[in-house]
Amino acid sequence: MRPNNIILGILLVLFILVACGTKKNSQTLVTKERSTEELLTILKNDHDNKLESLQTKIATKFKSKKYNYSFKTSVKLRRDSLLWFRISFAGIPIYDGWVDKDSITVLDKTKKEYWIEDYKFLSSFVATQVTYDNFEELALGLPIEFDTTREYLQVKDKNFYVVSTHSKKDIDKFYKGKYDTDDLIMRYYIDPDSLRMQKIILDVPQDTATITISYPEFFYLDGNRIPKTSELYITTPSDTILLELKYLKSRVNEPVEFDIEIPDKYEEIE
Repeated sequence: MRPNNIILGILLVLFILVACGTKKNSQTLVTKERSTEELLTILKNDHDNKLESLQTKIATKFKSKKYNYSFKTSVKLRRDSLLWFRISFAGIPIYDGWVDKDSITVLDKTKKEYWIEDYKFLSSFVATQVTYDNFEELALGLPIEFDTTREYLQVKDKNFYVVSTHSKKDIDKFYKGKYDTDDLIMRYYIDPDSLRMQKIILDVPQDTATITISYPEFFYLDGNRIPKTSELYITTPSDTILLELKYLKSRVNEPVEFDIEIPDKYEEIE
């Protein structure tokens, strides 16, 4: 039997939020105007991160209306190649899995079962299209789906510089239920002190969902910006999901080895 959707949700949503930002004890107000071009350059520089690999351990909390879980996650990533993870409860490995360009594979180590899903399934679960590149962008703390060839607008905000795919008028229509297309609305929030991206908000009209990814804290390791804490909120008409991550150990740009063999005794779940 396939695991229930909440376990799948933990496995899949977990890697759609990993990112980093500056920790702030109080919110700074925007006091200086900056051009949209300048803000786009900041996002482009963040997106052009040269980090090649990441290995980290994460204390994770998952909460929804019905569920409340705490567990540990190990993550290994090799750029443009593979993301591997292990989820453990009470120190016992329960799930291993990996994400590549085509699919996500999950092994249930307790039941000796495994299943493989393509990105179509994953996209339907989180209410927006997902690709392997998104996993890397988010695992490395980069602006997701940032495209230098498209047009962006600056939206006024008292606490952040905000670069958006849509106008303030379109955003207001979405929250009033009057937005009449399925185009995803994406907003990148840049901290006025550090001039680094600190938050992303994705409005998904097709499912009336809002995904907020915030980055309260990061640190630098060998000149690379590394996650220390991050938070994800997914709000839909039927539920609100909160996922909190605290990074316990991280290493970058070191050789990475993956254990991606499926044991012969494991049974595939359709």
